[in-house]
Amino acid sequence: INPFALGGPDSYAGRDKFFWESLCSFGIAPLTLMLVGVSASWRRHPVPRLAWTWLAAIGFAFGAGSPVFRFLVAIVPGMSLFRVPSRVLFFCSLATAVLAGAGVDSLLAVPRTWSDHRKKLSLRTLVAAAIVCIVLIALGKFGPWSEQGSERRSSVQTPESGAASAAPADAPDRLSSREVLGLGLRRTLGSRTPWAWLLGGIALVFVAVRWPSMATPSMLSMLALCVIQFGVYSN
Repeated sequence: INPFALGGPDSYAGRDKFFWESLCSFGIAPLTLMLVGVSASWRRHPVPRLAWTWLAAIGFAFGAGSPVFRFLVAIVPGMSLFRVPSRVLFFCSLATAVLAGAGVDSLLAVPRTWSDHRKKLSLRTLVAAAIVCIVLIALGKFGPWSEQGSERRSSVQTPESGAASAAPADAPDRLSSREVLGLGLRRTLGSRTPWAWLLGGIALVFVAVRWPSMATPSMLSMLALCVIQFGVYSN
């Protein structure tokens, strides 16, 4: 959701210290379309196979912190020699692209293949997801994970801490794997931008389902959203 939750290339707080090889981010628009593709085209070949491939690859990419990796190390000879498990994320990128294409295809076929009950259920799900995004955006502005909340917490110091507390608490060599995960969650929940991107993607999918005649413009807008997001993050 937030590619910079653990910092950028020059300030990465992950355990392995290699930003680009361990970046697990595929873009909000592709992920939104991927979820649509998996839910709407599950019975179409090869959607189930690619979905399971995505799950297995992302489970393996987390390395020793993942039960998938530990299981494969235990049963597959030589698997323990795998130096950089996160490099298999390119399988996730490929699966995400194909499943996102399935999502676009299913949205363009709404008038021909979707029943009224399916449309209503999809619209209700999208409205619920949009409400969750709005709540998270509000929490990112005013909640305990917001910048204001972080400033309030950092301003409260005990007499014993003094200037020593000015040292960065999220330095990579001081964080355990659990602390790194907590840091990523706090920065993601405290950032409004990723949830705003997701809300925009949900809105475009809603338009495509609610008004099928607008499906093609909505998907073109989704493509533009994807390009804009990648352009913003690349800078």
